[in-house]
Amino acid sequence: MGNILLTSYCNRKCEYCFAKDLVEQGNQREPLHMSATSFERVLNWVDKSRMGSLSILGGEPTLHPSFVEFMEEARARPSIFNTKLFTNGL
Repeated sequence: MGNILLTSYCNRKCEYCFAKDLVEQGNQREPLHMSATSFERVLNWVDKSRMGSLSILGGEPTLHPSFVEFMEEARARPSIFNTKLFTNGL
């Protein structure tokens, strides 16, 4: 399974966050968002690896400006049959 961190920004400050350092940096300055080109490269790598599964994380991935487009692109790949989204739900 591939894990993709779409953004370093998060709207929460969960004590148990595994990406706490990255999120704190992203919340203190301009957040780091994965580019469309980088996302395409990752999807191509997942295609070639034949993993079939992809996990989307962040920060809070739904806050990425291109979140919907990225998810549509991932779901359109026949080789990716399982997409998991890790979100705080807010």
